[in-house]
Amino acid sequence: PKSRSKGARMATTDEVWDVTGCASGAVPPFGSLFVLPSEPGNGGNDVRTVHTFVDRSLQRQGDVINFNCGLRTRSIQMDVSDYLDIEKPELCDFIIDESTS
Repeated sequence: PKSRSKGARMATTDEVWDVTGCASGAVPPFGSLFVLPSEPGNGGNDVRTVHTFVDRSLQRQGDVINFNCGLRTRSIQMDVSDYLDIEKPELCDFIIDESTS
């Protein structure tokens, strides 16, 4: 598979901790829970949360998802439909499956 996400990158371990308070690999897939730091010069008046992006293929991988809940040692299982209803992530096509092209 090839990626369509040119210019995107994974957050560093320090960036993950600064925004979420979670160790890298333990962050739950709910960006709406995490408030981003205020932009300089705006007086701290804007509250912005992390925008969640999900590859559409998640919907084809089964009825449930499993994810860490802030700890690397604990996981949660949830229906994909419930996750999509609660978080309302932006669905994207990050991966191009060349085997079906």
